[in-house]
Amino acid sequence: MTDKPGILYLIPVPLGENPLKEVLSEGTIELVRNLDLFIVENAKTARHFIKLFEPNFKLQDIEVIQLDKHSNNKELIAEFITKVKSGRNAGLMSECGIPGVADPGSDVVTTAHAVGVRVVPMPGPSSIFLALAASGLNGQKFTFQGYLPKEKDERIRKIKDLSVMVTKEKYTHIFIETPYRNDALFQDLVKNANGELKLCIATGITTNHEFILTKRISEWVKVKPPVLKDIPCVFLLG
Repeated sequence: MTDKPGILYLIPVPLGENPLKEVLSEGTIELVRNLDLFIVENAKTARHFIKLFEPNFKLQDIEVIQLDKHSNNKELIAEFITKVKSGRNAGLMSECGIPGVADPGSDVVTTAHAVGVRVVPMPGPSSIFLALAASGLNGQKFTFQGYLPKEKDERIRKIKDLSVMVTKEKYTHIFIETPYRNDALFQDLVKNANGELKLCIATGITTNHEFILTKRISEWVKVKPPVLKDIPCVFLLG
């Protein structure tokens, strides 16, 4: 083990099929070209993405470790961080956006901090923060709720609770949903949230199919709903 540990870089992944130079900085692109160690959500898609950078290593010589969301990753993460601790720079990547935000990669970052490995986030797109910026809702006070409950009754109760909190505290509440349930969530929102509150729907951010629109709940009720089924979507209530 060297006296100087490597660095864990958080590598952003584009939200669509845009050319890399449209959404990633030159510094990020050059960095990825020179990394030969990664920890990722899905090894197959990660290798496809890494290939786009035209790396300075043969693809088969790049070590890609896959996090398994269905099992305990503590040992795997510990082994990976040991490699970084020994002096190898490495990258952490999620399937899209910035790793560690609504992403299991946060466990990797926690372990890195615990053993003194430097963590460096590279600039890139995050659907959550880009949606907030484009929504026109309160960007000074906001909270990310993750996923709302799957069961309809629980989800409706949560929406009503959020309506009360938004009205009282003026926070923007941000949440996402499994794509095939987007339409159901939208309908529950327009039927159960306070009509005076604003709802922003954001899909396809940074892509040619980008759709971002903010209306009051009472206005959404009167318009044809957007097509949301099976596409990644960010909802913001404020």
